[in-house]
Amino acid sequence: MISRLVSSNQFRSAEALFNRMKEEKCTITEGIFLPICRAYGRVHRPLAAIRVFRKMEDFQFTPTQKSYITIFAILVEEDQLKLAFSGTMDAAPRMFHEMANRWFNPDSYTYGTLIYGLCKLGRVGEAKELFKEMESKACMPSVVTYTNMIHGLCLCNNLDEAMGLFEEMKSKGISSNV
Repeated sequence: MISRLVSSNQFRSAEALFNRMKEEKCTITEGIFLPICRAYGRVHRPLAAIRVFRKMEDFQFTPTQKSYITIFAILVEEDQLKLAFSGTMDAAPRMFHEMANRWFNPDSYTYGTLIYGLCKLGRVGEAKELFKEMESKACMPSVVTYTNMIHGLCLCNNLDEAMGLFEEMKSKGISSNV
């Protein structure tokens, strides 16, 4: 029922039903939280998605890695990049570090998502630090991660370093994409 309500943008009704489930001591699962978060992300309301994500702990539900990756992906959607990486909020990097602190090892996709967001906003120095951290934790960058780094370096007119990264990618046996 909650999925149906949020799919038709009936957020208040969905959250009311959600709260009613808590009052009636129904079993609350990740499958109830995440559709609400995704729906808020779909309508470009990342702060509401974070609010629902934070409610998990109020319901004595510990977020899993899947929950973190879902909310993280919502924060890094292209239309929400400025909010997710703004100086006042910086929600995406905070969420990334919170996930890592909860003993969930970020994977190549998660690193790549954050690197993409940082490069899109011209924060290439931070992206390079994450790229190095990624390799130091034996998490191999994908062709997409390399492409995002190369693109970010090109946007900052750092063409020599971009070419160096391109050559490094080839030397590691990673085939280039278009």
